[in-house]
Amino acid sequence: MNFHTLTFCIAAILASLYLTAADESVAQESRRPCLRTCNEHYRCNPYHVEPVWSIVDRRCRVFQNGCMFGNINCQRRNECLRPFVQTTQRDCQRACNFICPFGGSWVCATFYDRNSAGQNRERKMSFLNRCLLDLYSCQNGVAYSDVTEGQCP
Repeated sequence: MNFHTLTFCIAAILASLYLTAADESVAQESRRPCLRTCNEHYRCNPYHVEPVWSIVDRRCRVFQNGCMFGNINCQRRNECLRPFVQTTQRDCQRACNFICPFGGSWVCATFYDRNSAGQNRERKMSFLNRCLLDLYSCQNGVAYSDVTEGQCP
């Protein structure tokens, strides 16, 4: 066996050991236990509008206020999902340029706000699919709360 062949064999063995150790490290990371210990759940006022912006799956999502954003993140932690990260309106709205399919299942979304007289108002709107709802919310800077399958009554 010449010197170059021996060097190559040693390098291949070391690389194999390194990759095996890296794979085990990744496997341990993915097997990390989900503690499901988030007990924070607040009664949030859906009429309190102080938008929180976050990019979720490369799409901008608007949340009604910090309380509602916190509740959703608590729920995500209990489902062993990564929490959403808050961003700026400007950065988020740059992600409003996604294209939605014209098909799918209708959804009914509820929007909470106050009218010009300061009275609480609840509006329901139907969208051809969830993607179009997210696009509307992003482009108009309004958060939706309750979403149900089907058209609104």
